[in-house]
Amino acid sequence: MDAHLALQHQSKIKMANDKRVVVLLNLVLLLFLVGCKKQISTTEQGVIKKTRQITLNDSIDQVANIMEGLQSFENKGLLYGIDFRTQRPFKISVKSGDVEFLSSKGRGPKELSLPAQVTIKNDSVFYVYDTAQDIYAKFLNDEIIEKYPGLIEQGIWLRNTYGEIWNNHLITGIVEPGRINSLNFDDARALSIYDIKSGTTRLTAKLSPSIDKLDNAYKYPVIKLDKEAEVIYFVFSADYSVMKYDLNNDSTSVFSSYLPSNIRIRSKAVSYNETPTPQTAKEFGLDLSLVVGLEIIEDKLVVVWQNGTEKYYEKRGASNELRDYFGVIYDLEGKVQPKEINLPGKLLGSYENQLLIEESDDLDNYVIGFYNIVED
Repeated sequence: MDAHLALQHQSKIKMANDKRVVVLLNLVLLLFLVGCKKQISTTEQGVIKKTRQITLNDSIDQVANIMEGLQSFENKGLLYGIDFRTQRPFKISVKSGDVEFLSSKGRGPKELSLPAQVTIKNDSVFYVYDTAQDIYAKFLNDEIIEKYPGLIEQGIWLRNTYGEIWNNHLITGIVEPGRINSLNFDDARALSIYDIKSGTTRLTAKLSPSIDKLDNAYKYPVIKLDKEAEVIYFVFSADYSVMKYDLNNDSTSVFSSYLPSNIRIRSKAVSYNETPTPQTAKEFGLDLSLVVGLEIIEDKLVVVWQNGTEKYYEKRGASNELRDYFGVIYDLEGKVQPKEINLPGKLLGSYENQLLIEESDDLDNYVIGFYNIVED
């Protein structure tokens, strides 16, 4: 009888504990939902304001394709980029809109075969990476004066239209196909740091913890150097976490895991055993957002993504106006909540703390707008 009463007492205690657990779980769920609502309701909207524009004057040198990542010689009022259709580097005057191609096609000492990336050092020196020749070409006052061995022989693939330079080192975002294809994400690295003097390269910086693990696509970052802090900020092409690499400490950390409201997170599986079709390309393209640019404007980091639209995939290769561009403004000191912005066109780069945005991609009337971030 005593044993029976003891069992009844234990059963009552267990039921009471179970009720406490249920109440506690409900309370946790309630707090989570309230937190989610608070996060959504407190999303702040940033504002950008147009100050001026330039229209390209390229009747002599007709560019065919202007990509993201234009680099600037601000003291000279020039923008530099790569035209991937005519396969030549070019410069644009921010005052007149005049366009001029640099170098000529070929494999000679002062020629380039397939330029893919431009990296600005100062107001007279920049570097262009040529993937066909696997070399870095050093330009002085718009003329090639020297060439250095490249990266392909080391198994490194470049995936950015521009690089950064720090202490005589060329830095670029990369993809390591060997590790990525084998889904070895822990050992894969995001950055290549090339010592110009010695010609040696080291790989560093870890992958984002929030990066998609469903397949091996888009595992390369877009980067931006904070010269004063001597850190590289980077975001992987189909990701949202902002990563931070300290060049002096050789350490990687997550700067921000803020999730933009317009972001499309990868959800559809891709089969590499099936032949891709326009329909599968459309489904995949509409399923994720892609990073197109990072810029530092004073004490702010601006990250911009693009979303494909139904119209864009129905007219593949058509105007960039058929894509939606959105971004997030991050306070580099982390004191202010990130602010979301919408862009009227493709982010091309920055100039004198202004965002450069493509407003018309009609090559007969190509317009670049200059935009300020409006302060509170």
